[in-house]
Amino acid sequence: MFGPSSREDFFRFLERLPGRVRHLVSHTTWWFAPIAAVILLLVGWTTSSIIERGSKMMVAEQLQTILEADVTGLRIWMSYQKTTASSWGRDPTIVANVKTLQEIHPFKHPAQKNLRERLSVICPQEFFDYEILSPDGVILSTLDPQELGLKTTLPLSVIENALSGIASVTKPFRHAASRNKEIRPSLFQPLMVAASPIQDDENKVIGALILKIRPSGFTRFLTVARMGETGETYAFDRNGLLLSESRFGDQLREIGILGEHESAILNLRILDPGGNLLNGYTPDINKEMRATKMIENAVGSSSIGIDVEGYRDYRGVDVVGAWIWLPEFGFGVTTEVDVEEAYRLRILLRQAYWILIGLLIVGTMVLLLTASIISALRSRVHEIRKLGQYTLEEKIGEGSMGQVFKAKHSLLRRPTAIKLLPPSVQSQDAVEHFELEVQLTSQLSHPNTIAIYDYGHTPDGYFYYVMEYLDGMTLDTLVKTQGAQPPGRVLHILKQICGSLAEAHEVGLIHRDIKPANVMLCRRGNLHDVVKVLDFGLVKDLRSHPDAPDRTHLGISGTPLFISPEGISAPESMDARSDLYSLGAVGYYLLTGNHVFEGESIDQVFEAHLTQEPVLPHEATSSSIHPGLEDAVMQCLKKQKSDRPEDARNLLSLLSNLTAPPPWTEEQASQAYRLSQGEKDSNRSTLPAESTVQILMSPRKLPDATPLRPEL
Repeated sequence: MFGPSSREDFFRFLERLPGRVRHLVSHTTWWFAPIAAVILLLVGWTTSSIIERGSKMMVAEQLQTILEADVTGLRIWMSYQKTTASSWGRDPTIVANVKTLQEIHPFKHPAQKNLRERLSVICPQEFFDYEILSPDGVILSTLDPQELGLKTTLPLSVIENALSGIASVTKPFRHAASRNKEIRPSLFQPLMVAASPIQDDENKVIGALILKIRPSGFTRFLTVARMGETGETYAFDRNGLLLSESRFGDQLREIGILGEHESAILNLRILDPGGNLLNGYTPDINKEMRATKMIENAVGSSSIGIDVEGYRDYRGVDVVGAWIWLPEFGFGVTTEVDVEEAYRLRILLRQAYWILIGLLIVGTMVLLLTASIISALRSRVHEIRKLGQYTLEEKIGEGSMGQVFKAKHSLLRRPTAIKLLPPSVQSQDAVEHFELEVQLTSQLSHPNTIAIYDYGHTPDGYFYYVMEYLDGMTLDTLVKTQGAQPPGRVLHILKQICGSLAEAHEVGLIHRDIKPANVMLCRRGNLHDVVKVLDFGLVKDLRSHPDAPDRTHLGISGTPLFISPEGISAPESMDARSDLYSLGAVGYYLLTGNHVFEGESIDQVFEAHLTQEPVLPHEATSSSIHPGLEDAVMQCLKKQKSDRPEDARNLLSLLSNLTAPPPWTEEQASQAYRLSQGEKDSNRSTLPAESTVQILMSPRKLPDATPLRPEL
């Protein structure tokens, strides 16, 4: 049953929700939250997996693209060095001077000068030095005169191809800076050479041209493309020795792997230290370090290999990489980038994913708690929705005097409407007013009057009464959607209203609030356009003792657009003829689509009711109106009660004796009903919407400029 305000608030909250949403909320069970969480987790996990796979594919494509770009640039550079050496090896000036030197071996012969001048075009701009060797490896010409006549210090593998008639470019190798065998290893320098045979006109090899290259140019072409701030491309030999400069030379010097001025070229083995040296990891000196995963997979493989899962590089940092072995050069090339940078987006997404997981866990707990609370409240709402034998289904109206719900009798299964007066708005006067409305209306049994079935109080203090449930359209909605009505239909409607009022007037009751919003057109059985007079909330019992207090009002009672003159000037004098004035205003509205009097304020409307004569209906509309019906309506709108019909029975007799307009047939009523069905969805009127409006004010204190709202 009804209880604390928290339950009332929750009930009101449910009633304000759309039907499907209300059903979902009110039927939430404990398993909804975990199922929703599991679904979201699966979606999140699937999305995360897709993103991770996609990010790996993207990184693999980037690594392969960078590697291919760098290798292409390197091949072009190596080919250029080889072509340059070969071209100069066939130069006629060089060939002629080499022949001369081979014949006489004078180291101060002008041929030496000629060779230096000729080769100065490329030395030392592109090549920092050169050597011209005899077939037995003796230096015939070079930039250093002290080397003339001596055997070259270059490895045999470097010169043997050239002396055999084949041009070639070597990979970087270690070369002594001096002939002194006691020289310190630090004075050895990395060197590359482009070697070409020197041949005479008979293609006989008469010597070899050796162009010396610093590996810095070699390294430069390995940095044509690299990935981000930690990406690098470098070359390595079969033993895992670094052949190009490292991008991380400064880091290697800081951690002591390289000397202060030592280059990484030919001084660094590409080994896996077992941990991140940059984070202070110290390798086990008793444990031999193995080559990195990249070296183990790259050496000897002529196809591109890619690892996007991650492995440690020579710094011990986790990297991803792509590699290829170049058999034509005898070394391999790899491009690598730190995992942290390569998968920065993935890491952020993974963090977001775990944050989502955390939020889902919290959300699940909240949902479970909420579901528990809602389940408890739902059981209470179920109690709230039960009023004896009646079950409340949905709220269909609300006003200052209470709420109206569609309900159903648990045994008869008959739809009903229940009007509730909550304890929060109850007072002694309000309860007495409510009870009087029920008691007086329940005395009426005319088929055109809404039927009252039951009333009572709930244990929690709610006063309620049960009435028949009507699904139809008010006259106000009818005119607003379809405009002025045919005279035959108006006559049909007015006669039914008169029938309802006639019964009330005969037992001494007056309605005091007849207006279009308080009259509904319904379908009852096979009959259409059946009138139901609603809301006897302002009914007055004329049978009361003259000294008995009138608990139904405190001042002016009614609706300004339809109230009678005496209802304004002397409310205590209202009688059955006051209802007929209001009924005349309703008939006028139906015939013309306009109100009898309108104004900018309630004052103006009241003043018009008291002093002005209404415009004749046929002058207020372009439609044809039967004079007899117009006369009946205008009689009801007389200023003096004595000039109006005596009561509704007399008015009904007057209307029934009219020979025209033609009677409104059931076929016409059925067609009109089908027309109204098309408008019901957008202008739905179900009884009982809270339609009665009571104007409570002192006749001496009318507002000066209160805006008039037609719905009042």
